[in-house]
Formats: sequence, C-alpha cells, structure tokens
Amino acid sequence: MQYGYVVRDNDLGIQTKALNDYGCREIFSDQDIKQVISRLKPGDTLVVWRLDKLANTIASMQQTIDAIHAAGATVWSMNEKFNSGAASKELLYKLMNVIAAAEK
Repeated sequence: MQYGYVVRDNDLGIQTKALNDYGCREIFSDQDIKQVISRLKPGDTLVVWRLDKLANTIASMQQTIDAIHAAGATVWSMNEKFNSGAASKELLYKLMNVIAAAEK
C-alpha cells in the first residue's frame, strides 16, 4: 500500500496535492514519523514530496529510512524520483554520507 507523509510548512498544499494525484491511499499530516512507521507493513511504500520532509538532519534521515526498511517498507521521493528499495539503497546511503560530511 502507498501512504503519503506531509509536513506542515510553506508548501503543504503542493505536497498534499502531489500525494493525492500520485494515488496515496492515506496521507499522514503532522504526525510523528515514528507513529507513521509503526503502521507500515512489508511491501508498503511511504511517499514524500522530498526526502528532507522525513527529517531535519541527514543523521535523522538515515535513522528514519533505516526504521522504514526495518518495517519492510520503502520510501519514494517524488521530487528526487528516488525509491529507497534494494536496488537504490546503497546509492542513497552513499549520497547521505557525502551530504553529512559536507554539513560538518
């Protein structure tokens, strides 16, 4: 199942419309990401407008994506057109490590 996750900020309307148009069955808004992850089941996809909607730091984003994968689900980022599934997982982690190193 595809779930959407939006964060209340300046582009909330854009996020919500995009996730609805993409066909997300349910969209979580302003909920703690841990609560959302607890609802995910193997094979589910959590769809976000952009990866940075998952967390405020790269380290937190890595932890969040790890938790999503531990639930058996993946993340699809609409803006980056990136799926965190097995084929792309290693690339995603390499990119996050490069960005984390640049943040220091």
